[in-house]
Amino acid sequence: MAAVKHVANMVEALVCLGAKGVRSNHRAQESWHPPEEGWVKVNSDGTFEVRTRNGSGVAVVRDHLGQVQAAQARWQGQVDDALMVEALAARDGLELAHELGYTQVILEMDNSTLVNALKVTMADRSRIAGLWHDIRELDLFLHFKCVGFDWRRIT
Repeated sequence: MAAVKHVANMVEALVCLGAKGVRSNHRAQESWHPPEEGWVKVNSDGTFEVRTRNGSGVAVVRDHLGQVQAAQARWQGQVDDALMVEALAARDGLELAHELGYTQVILEMDNSTLVNALKVTMADRSRIAGLWHDIRELDLFLHFKCVGFDWRRIT
């Protein structure tokens, strides 16, 4: 339940980024940079509770003006580890962008291990291999013109 509350708070904070006068007690982040015109940026993140092995993920789709086009939070239930829930959130974010009809997408997340794994074009054999294939297939077979993978550091 704590993981779901954390993700819900993250979605609320992301949606309110553009609202004036809204203060958040969340940790400071580097400022968000919009994509170029004609592109959308999908920010995804996951949370994992080690004790229960439960995870949840969030994804927010924003356009070049920073306007939120869609947001979702998903309870993933039992997962192997934090990397798995981060990969699930990334996949779900790309699926959301596809469902909305976007073809030029930048996927941005705070897990550099996952970003580096997604940038590799050879088949992944790690514990997230199935999700790696799902994400790569979204790029290749669902007709995205281009998917970029970015990493953002949380301070």
